[in-house]
Amino acid sequence: MALPSWVRGRGLAVFVTIQFAATTLGSTLWGQLASLVGLPAANIIAAGGGLVALPLLWHWKLQSGAGVDLTPSMHWPTPVLRREADFDRGPALITVETA
Repeated sequence: MALPSWVRGRGLAVFVTIQFAATTLGSTLWGQLASLVGLPAANIIAAGGGLVALPLLWHWKLQSGAGVDLTPSMHWPTPVLRREADFDRGPALITVETA
């Protein structure tokens, strides 16, 4: 929602990677805690932590991103073609050279 369409796939990939890493780390930590104090105690600690964190995080709201300018920067030049491309013919080899 807060990313332009041309970079949305990369943003989603970063988000999913971080989410999976956090899930793996959290599962490892809670598993170690459960092996030390027992599963019922680990569940009670998790529930208590959630209840304590709820009022502490209440003032941080998700932003809608309505005022953000998401237009592409268009900092690259328009490509120079050697001849006009015929779009009804194919296959084609396209080579991009930078100066």
